[in-house]
Amino acid sequence: HAMSWALALRVPNAGEKLTLIAICNYADERGTCYPGQERLSQETSQGVRTVQRHIKSLEKSGIIRREKRFLRNGDRTSDRFILNFDYSPPANLAGEPSVNTPNGVLEPSGYHCFLQAEIDAAFDAYNDMVQRLPINANGKPPIPLCRKRTTTRRRSMKARLKDCGGLEGWGAALEKLASIPGLLGACGGEGHESWRADIDFLLSEQKFTRLMEGKYDNWGRGSPKNGDGPTMDDLRQAAAEADRREKETADYRFYANAGGSSL
Repeated sequence: HAMSWALALRVPNAGEKLTLIAICNYADERGTCYPGQERLSQETSQGVRTVQRHIKSLEKSGIIRREKRFLRNGDRTSDRFILNFDYSPPANLAGEPSVNTPNGVLEPSGYHCFLQAEIDAAFDAYNDMVQRLPINANGKPPIPLCRKRTTTRRRSMKARLKDCGGLEGWGAALEKLASIPGLLGACGGEGHESWRADIDFLLSEQKFTRLMEGKYDNWGRGSPKNGDGPTMDDLRQAAAEADRREKETADYRFYANAGGSSL
């Protein structure tokens, strides 16, 4: 009952929706449960601070209620969550017309809502990863945060999540990126020191595939001065060569399908 209620409920923020679904996974028939924030963080692939922010927002909107719990020795333990099955979303939530149904349930389908929540959770996971990276000399993370979740980016994120099997695979991709110095701006090559990966790098089908296949694993791990590792020029030339070969393959297929001669 709790899970179906959460899936169909209209929540304005997709990250909040995913957090609510994770909470409901533990709820009994009365809508009560006790999941810890660390566990919710792991299960939703979001940072603990992100989960805390979503919980506060859900509580403020009246979707859930929270009660603090303490052990006999006075130490804090996981909170008690109480789901508000009588919650009724405000009209025109998120700019869309609301439809009053039992228990405040609104259309569209719960699956669509869950998918959007997963996409937002993936963006949140990227930003959490960036904020955990060591800051550079300018006092900023080595790669930029994703500040705009455009329609194009959301569409690409949906495709990448499908490619890697969901949030768990996306988390593995983020860990891989964070472990490669050359993708964080730590690669040689005079005049190219400012280049670094960003969210669009990950959302590119071609680059995401190369990342997961290990094509970037050695980027920036050696010293260009003694020849132990590639310079940024080497990396750019390798990427350009791969792009050229891919274009030739695409051109060949086009002419072949059109009945023309091969290139």
